[in-house]
Amino acid sequence: MPGVQLVPTVGGQADPNQWFQTNEITRAAAERSGAIPTFLFAQALPSEALRASLDEDPAFQHVVGLWERATGAILGIGAPVATRDAMARGLPVDHAVFDRATGDVCLNFTGPDGEAIEFPGSERMVRTSREVLAAVPHAVGVAVGAVKVPSIISAVRGRLVNELVTDAATARALLDALA
Repeated sequence: MPGVQLVPTVGGQADPNQWFQTNEITRAAAERSGAIPTFLFAQALPSEALRASLDEDPAFQHVVGLWERATGAILGIGAPVATRDAMARGLPVDHAVFDRATGDVCLNFTGPDGEAIEFPGSERMVRTSREVLAAVPHAVGVAVGAVKVPSIISAVRGRLVNELVTDAATARALLDALA
C-alpha cells in the first residue's frame, strides 16, 4: 500500500500488553504492506495535565488531524468487558458502568443499543472519537467468535463501524441473534 498512511487510533504507549502496543501494531502493519507508519506517543488514559499538554502538542494534533481525514479504517471490535482477561492500562474496569459495556471500538465503549458508556476519565481518553468514526466512509470492524456477537451489534448500532470482516461461524451467530 505505497503512499497510504497508517495511524494508531488509540493511545497505548505505556501499556505492557503487546495487543495494546498501538505503535508497534502500526509499524508491523506498515512494514508488511509497504504503507507509511505514523506514531502516537501517548497513553490510553493520560492524567489531566498530560492530556492538556498533548492537546497543545503539534505532533499529537497531526495524528488527530489524520483521524479526521481518514477515508478508511480497520478497527478491532472488543469483546464484552465482563469476558476479557485484560484491558488497556489505566481504565477503571472495576467501575460499575463497565458491567453494561457490550464491547468497544477504539476504546469507545458501548451498551447493547450502541449508546456510549462513559466513565470517570473518559473525557481524557486518547482515542478516535465516536463522531470521527461515524464519518469514516469505510470503517471496517474486525471480530471473530460468538462472544463478540453483542459487541458487533452494538458497534454497528453506535455507528462505530459500517463494514464487517468475520468468519462464517460468527456471521451465522450474528444472523441468529438478529433474527
